[in-house]
Amino acid sequence: MIISEAKKHLSELDIWICSYGGCGTNLLTNFFSNSGLVSKTEAWESDLCHYYTYVENDKPTIYLYGDPISCIKSQKLRRHKKYNIEKLGNRVVKNQSDEALIYSMCCQFYNWINYVNKNKKIIFIKYDEIYEKINLIENFVDRKSTRLNSSHVSES
Repeated sequence: MIISEAKKHLSELDIWICSYGGCGTNLLTNFFSNSGLVSKTEAWESDLCHYYTYVENDKPTIYLYGDPISCIKSQKLRRHKKYNIEKLGNRVVKNQSDEALIYSMCCQFYNWINYVNKNKKIIFIKYDEIYEKINLIENFVDRKSTRLNSSHVSES
């Protein structure tokens, strides 16, 4: 998906949650969807959930990241490796190795991290800190909702 299309599809969301995969993207997206925010659309599922770069928008944006090895294990376990390599911007996937995936993950992280100081509508949250930072996340999104707890672990 080209950036102009991504920008159009971002307008359909109330909040944009993105990651390189395997680090709670579905968990947090489902949490906000269940509390009434539009955080998941067809375009989000096909591309925006692991989009290769930040796209200027007016939505609160959460970038999730985690231990790369654990994230790769999660993606392989759920058979998402090939699709995530493609979503991360590597559309000509000739090599579907773990190395290709980690390279794509690192490129995406680098693309996103460049916006940290430029845009106050992005926060970076480490997967291991989602539960302890839920107040920060909810305040950032300007949404008070039911507490995120271990009963929300269904990542589908």
